[in-house]
Formats: sequence, structure tokens, C-alpha cells
Amino acid sequence: MITFHIFNPEHDISLAHNKAVATAPHAARELRANLGFLPALWAKNGDIVIVDDHDFACKAAERCGVTTADVLFLDKEEVRRLMRNFSEGSYVAVDVWGWDRAVCKQLEDMGFDKQLLPDDNKIETIRQLSGRHTSVGLLREMKRLLASHDDGTFSDSVVGDSFIETSITEVRKRIGELGRAVLKSPWSSSGRGVRYVDNSVTTSQEGWISNTLRQQGALIVEPFYNKVCDFGMEFVALPNGDVTYSGLSLFSTEHGAYIGNIVDQENNKLEALMKLLPEKLLIATRRLAETTLKEIIGGRYVGPLGIDMMVVTHEDGEKFCLHPCVELNLRRTMGHVALALTPKRGEPRKLMSIVHNVNYMLRLSNLDNNFVMTV
Repeated sequence: MITFHIFNPEHDISLAHNKAVATAPHAARELRANLGFLPALWAKNGDIVIVDDHDFACKAAERCGVTTADVLFLDKEEVRRLMRNFSEGSYVAVDVWGWDRAVCKQLEDMGFDKQLLPDDNKIETIRQLSGRHTSVGLLREMKRLLASHDDGTFSDSVVGDSFIETSITEVRKRIGELGRAVLKSPWSSSGRGVRYVDNSVTTSQEGWISNTLRQQGALIVEPFYNKVCDFGMEFVALPNGDVTYSGLSLFSTEHGAYIGNIVDQENNKLEALMKLLPEKLLIATRRLAETTLKEIIGGRYVGPLGIDMMVVTHEDGEKFCLHPCVELNLRRTMGHVALALTPKRGEPRKLMSIVHNVNYMLRLSNLDNNFVMTV
């Protein structure tokens, strides 16, 4: 089996636009061009990674100083020529960062058989499941299950509310009830579809709200929480409908935008989180997430996914609480990338970040003690 891999970081934007042909923003195109080699971190020897420029991809991978699979980097035209030589019965698979209409069209144009790609109905199912309204439902179910787990042991240790509003009147009313609030569009890329408000909206914010309601039909309104740290749990949805746990992701964001991940062994990451939350709560969250995800997406989505979570301060300021679902990402995440770079036992933990200096680069550096606060 030869797997063709492609890094399409514009995926979230493509879901929002929902078009087969669309021009991604410059930053997304640059990210794809500069970091197209990333799938070599989780690919198998002999696989093919589709990139914008194979020479640049080879050099970019070398600069990172990380071990990659023995893959072949090919640009789109090289893939087109190669696909002409594959017979219909060839043993070929495709692995993307995230499935959307745009990446399917790109792959079709390169000569991939439609049978290797999700059809329009499957893509629409993935798009609907990827909307933040799914995260709202997952949060409510996770919060309910954790609050009742083990005779209510965690009932006072789990927080999180999220509301779907469909009119500007409903949005204003909800903000008035919450005070400080976070507004999220149903589909958006990291940090771009998020606004923070304090009791009332500005003229600029009201314009954004109106545009989002007109274009996407709804807006997600959530309370503002005093965040201590970000983390996530990464999973893989299997063809048989099961969802299996891959590992913890300890990461940091600023205004919703990704900053970096801790690269470390699983037990060390768990021990770091246990300084803030009980081990029993973290283990229960993982197990209940597997079960709940299976019920929500089992058989409807296959591939890597992740749930972003938070540790927040309790309203009384005396302890820490778990927010079990800030976002559900039905795609590969930077957490999966960090897992692919997990060091061997005894090796130091690192900070994985994306930096921009002329080009985007994947950087692994010694971990700053201030990263992710107490973790």
C-alpha cells in the first residue's frame, strides 16, 4: 500500500467557504508551501508526500533536525505524471490534514480516482460534524457524564457552557446574561472566528456578528473563563466506528491562535497535568471521550481528531476545574504532530513551535519554564 499524504492547513477556512475552488489566504498558502513536508513525520517508508516544491521540502525537513520516514517528495505535476501510470487496481491510499471540498478537487485534478476520495455527501457530513455546534453537544454530554461519574465525585470539578444563537437579539441577550463572553463562528480557522466581549458589543463587533449570522446562520456564545492552561486529548476514529486514544497534547495559545506544543513522553505530560487536576478525572475524561465520540461520529468520520480542553480557576478562586471541550477538531492537529515527535525515554522534553522568519519553520527548542504556566 502506497499512501499519498498532503498537508492542507487551509482546511478550516475551506470548510467555512464550502467551495471546491477557492483561493486560500496568503498566510495559509505560505504555511502549506513552507511546511508541506510535515506528513513525513508520521508517514511510512516508501510513502509519497505531495508538496509545492520537492527541493524546498527536502531542505525544510533537514533544517528541523528531526527524523522522518524515507518518503518521496513530489510536486503536483510530478504526481499527475505518476498517476497516469497507476492502474485502476493499484494499491493506493490518500491521507490529508483534513477533508474538505477544496482538497478533494485538488486531488482529482492530480489524477486520483474519485473512489479514493470522500464523495460530496461524505464531505458534507464531515463539514457538519466539524462545525462548532458539534462541540456544543459534545461539551454538554461530557459535562453531564463527568458530573455523574463515580457517584458525582467530579460534579464540582467540571465546568463549561456553550450556547448556539441564531439572531442578533439572542446574542445580545446571552451576552447580557454572561457579562464577559467569547463569541465563535460555527466554522473558522484557529483564532480568526473568535471575538471577546465584555457586557456589550462594539459597533465593529456587531458588524462581525451580523455578517457571521448572515453567512453561517448561527453564532456560538460562551462564558469567559479564567484559563490556567490549554491541553488536549488526541484520538483516531477507525473505519469500524471505534475511537481510540492517541495521547495528550500540552499546548499554548494567545487569543485563540496556536503558539506551541510540549514534546514529551505521555507519562510526563500526565504528571504535569496532575499538578492541577486529579488523575482519576483525567483518566475518566479520556475514557468517556472515547465512548461519546464513538456515539457522535462513529462510522461518519475516519481519521485523526482532537478535543481541545482547558484547566480553569473555579469561581471561588480556591481550586482548578476542567473544561472538557473547548473545541472538537475533526482533522489532524498540531497535537498529533507533537505526538509524532515524542522523544525516547531519558531524552529532554522540547517546545515545538511554528516560527516565521522569511518562511514558516517548525522549531524544536529547549522548553522555557514559563511555557503553559505551572505545567
